[in-house]
Amino acid sequence: MSVGSTPEASTGATHGALAARVTRLLACALLLLTPLRVVAQTPELNTPDYGAPAGWALPWACDTGYRVTWEPADHWANGKATGIAYDLGMPEGTPVYAPTDGVARFTEDTRPYETNLGNYVELETAGGWVIRMAHLRDRQIGEREVTTGELLGYAGRSGVTLSHLHLELLLRDGSRLVRPESALLSALFGLPSSAFVEDAFIVNDSCPPRLALDAPMRTASRSIALGDTAEIALTLRNDSVVACPLDSVQLVLSGPLGETLVAERTSAGEVAAKSTLEVSVPVLLNASGPWRVDSVICSTPQAIFRLDAALDLLVRPAALRVGGLTLPSTVQTGARISLRVAIVNTSTSDHWVDALVVDGQQPDGVPWRATTDAPQRLPARTTTWVTLNCNAIPQRVGDWQATRLGYVQDARAFYVAPLQQRFQVQGPELRITHMAVYRSGQRLNVMLRLTNVGTRPITPDTLELWGWLNGGDTFLTLERAAPAPLAPQASTLVQLTTRLNEGAVIQFVEGGYWLAGTYFRMGLPA
Repeated sequence: MSVGSTPEASTGATHGALAARVTRLLACALLLLTPLRVVAQTPELNTPDYGAPAGWALPWACDTGYRVTWEPADHWANGKATGIAYDLGMPEGTPVYAPTDGVARFTEDTRPYETNLGNYVELETAGGWVIRMAHLRDRQIGEREVTTGELLGYAGRSGVTLSHLHLELLLRDGSRLVRPESALLSALFGLPSSAFVEDAFIVNDSCPPRLALDAPMRTASRSIALGDTAEIALTLRNDSVVACPLDSVQLVLSGPLGETLVAERTSAGEVAAKSTLEVSVPVLLNASGPWRVDSVICSTPQAIFRLDAALDLLVRPAALRVGGLTLPSTVQTGARISLRVAIVNTSTSDHWVDALVVDGQQPDGVPWRATTDAPQRLPARTTTWVTLNCNAIPQRVGDWQATRLGYVQDARAFYVAPLQQRFQVQGPELRITHMAVYRSGQRLNVMLRLTNVGTRPITPDTLELWGWLNGGDTFLTLERAAPAPLAPQASTLVQLTTRLNEGAVIQFVEGGYWLAGTYFRMGLPA
C-alpha cells in the first residue's frame, strides 16, 4: 500500500471511541498537509509538457513486472496521495532506478500516522515534474543529480506493514507540489495511462535493444577456396520495443592452428523494434583447413552484444605445396637467420606472389617471420627453391619453431601448410633477474642482478636502462660500462646512478645492452 493501507471498515465502535478517532485523524491530517505541501485546489501552472512522462522509463529492471495493488482513485478518495499515485506489489530488496534525469532528494517521513511514506525520494525533472517513490528499504538523506537508470535504492516496507513501491507523479508550483491534470496525461512510463489499473501487471519491456540470432547462420557453400571471399548470412532479432541501429557486426572465427580471425561488416543497418534484419558478413579466411564461427558480436550505440553461434567451414588448399624446408641446425645470438623452401606449383598456370613467408615462434612465444625480398614467379607444375631471410636478429636462446608457410598477396598473408620444424639458437643471453631502486639525496640508484641464461660467456660493451620522466614528458637513460665476463648461468650485481631533481618521477620501461654493435633487449623483471 501507499501512504496508508486500504481504509478500515467500520467496526461498530462507540460514539466516544469514534469521536476520539476522528479527533486523532484530524490532528494527523494537519501534520500530513505541512511536509507534503498539499493544497486544497490545483493552481494554474505554466503549461507543463504533459508529453514528457510518456518518455520516462519504468523504475525497475528490464523484463520484470509488478501488479498494481492500489490505483489512483483509491488514493484520491481516501486522501492518501497528493498527485497521481499507484501502489505496486514489489518484494523487499527489489532495485529501484531513476526513471529519467533529474535531481533526487532523499528524505524520511516520520509523521505519527498509522502509515506514512517512510524512506522516500522525490526526483525532480526538467519542466517541474516530480516523481515520488516511497517505502524504500534504506534510509537516505540529502540530494544529488542522477541520470536515467541510476540506482536510487531498494523497495521495502518503511512506513507500512507490507513491502511495495508507492509511485506518485506531481508538478511543482513554486514551493508547492500539486496534482497534475489526469485528463491531460494520456501516457506515462511508455504506457497508456489506462494500463495502470488495479490488479494489472506493469511490465518493463521498453528497455534498451536486446539482440539475438533468429536462425542458424548460412553460407552458399561450406567449402571455400583459399583466397576466395565467402558471404555468411545471419538473421538478427530485436526483442525490444526500441529500434536498434548497428555500428558493426563481427564474426569471430577459430582456424586450423588455433588462430583467431575477425570478419566485420560496418554500417549494417538498423533492426526495427520487435523485428528482424538480414545481415551478410564477408569472410576472407587466410589458411587452408577447418574453420569455425564461434560467436557474433554486434556493436550498437547503446551496447555491445555477444551472441553464441556455430558454423563450420572448410578452406580448400591452394595449388601450392611445400616440397621441402631447409633450416640451419643452430644459429648464434646476434646472427642472421636464413632458410630455404621448395614450393611446388601443382596448377597448370604460373603463380605470382608478392612474397613467400615462413612464420614461427621464439622460445618466449614472440612471433618471428622470414620472407623473400621480392615478388616471386612460381612456374606451373614446377618445384622452385626460394631463400627467405628472418626479419628479427635472434636474441633468445633455445628452441625456435617454424609453424606455417604462406604467401603474401595484396598485403595479406595466406597460409598454405603448417610446419613442424625447429632449430636451436645458442650463445650468450643476458637478463635482469632482480631490480631495486632507491634515492640518496638528488641521486637515483638502481641495483640490477644480471644473469647470463645463455650457452656462452658474455662481456657486453655497455649496459643501458631507460624510462619516462614525469609521466612521459621526456625520457632518461642510465648507462655504465660492462661488468667482468659472465659465464653461462652465472649472475652479478651492478649499480647504475643518475641525478634526479626533487619531486621528479621516473617510470622505467626497458633494459638492454650493446654487444659488437648490436642492441639486445633485456626487458624488466616482472
